[in-house]
Amino acid sequence: DLREAPEALKKAEAEKASRKPPEPSYVLRDDGVVVITCRSQRAGRYTLRAKLDGAEVLKSPATITVGAKAAHAPCCFAHAQAVRTVVAGCAAGLVVRCFDDFGNDAGDDSNVLEGALSEERTGSALAMPSRLPRVRARPPEPPGTAVLMFTPHRVGELALAASMNGLPIPGSPFPITVVPGEPHAISSRIHGDGLQGAVVRRGGLVRTLELTTYDVHGNLCTAGGAEVEVTLQKNDRSPLSRPSSARPRSARGGGRNGGGGEQEYHNDDDDGDNDDGD
Repeated sequence: DLREAPEALKKAEAEKASRKPPEPSYVLRDDGVVVITCRSQRAGRYTLRAKLDGAEVLKSPATITVGAKAAHAPCCFAHAQAVRTVVAGCAAGLVVRCFDDFGNDAGDDSNVLEGALSEERTGSALAMPSRLPRVRARPPEPPGTAVLMFTPHRVGELALAASMNGLPIPGSPFPITVVPGEPHAISSRIHGDGLQGAVVRRGGLVRTLELTTYDVHGNLCTAGGAEVEVTLQKNDRSPLSRPSSARPRSARGGGRNGGGGEQEYHNDDDDGDNDDGD
């Protein structure tokens, strides 16, 4: 839709529309053969009529199809603004309008569109490079639109280099910012001193918790807007109570020997000095 196209694309379409249709010319050879020549810079379907002494010759009128040349990268245009910011985990596509050097739509699938992502290095040079997503190219389709498709999963700054038939497209490489996706409950976590047990010695002791949210790919979420629900439930069980298996053996009642643990303690005392007998 040209109403939403940038000015550069509107200009290319206007130049294409202003080009003249084919202008035929002919030459009569000595052997009586008429050679008709058509030269055009504007692609399309045209009707050729040939008359001899005012009457149309056999097979006239004839339909002539003028095709576009191969896509010329300096004349192509990429909708780079659409991929300036991409959400992690979402498929993105750089749409490229393909034109030949006369401004005609180049929709032939013989044209080769290629793309590759690179990472804009920031910070320490020792940082390990992340695995970059694969870029897939969809060949041009009428009226001359091709797409470079990719799906990033890690937050960061990327650059997309795009070329048509071996030549870079104007504006390439295109900067891309990958931002976190929606917060994911299973990937997020809570932390803080509120997770540690404590005895409240005075009223109004404040315990804090912090919720750090991550998206499904493990990227730290930096924007708000998620719906958070927090509930606090009373636990009637004392935090100081422990199961019987966690108490000392001497504090347990009963046993296979009927209190053998306590008897064992006295036997150990009998083997040494008895302070009560002194």
